[in-house]
Amino acid sequence: MRFFRDMLRNDIEGERTAIQRGPVGLLSMLPREFTREDVKALRIAQGMKPDPKGVLAMWQKRRLVERSDERGVFIKTPFAAGQQLTVNN
Repeated sequence: MRFFRDMLRNDIEGERTAIQRGPVGLLSMLPREFTREDVKALRIAQGMKPDPKGVLAMWQKRRLVERSDERGVFIKTPFAAGQQLTVNN
């Protein structure tokens, strides 16, 4: 019985780790406002290729981030935090 419990626990822990890896996991590691250089440095630290162009474009397309009025600054949207936007009529 303990053998199966340990196997299940290891599987669950592995799934949690897998969920955190990748572009959305990177986004959660960034502050609310960040630059392209911040993403580049984080990707390097995580052992990924440094070019953030593709991931930034994907986050924008998915409405997880938007460009700030300030040049080169990105801001997380409420979607990035898992919040739902409500429309008031």
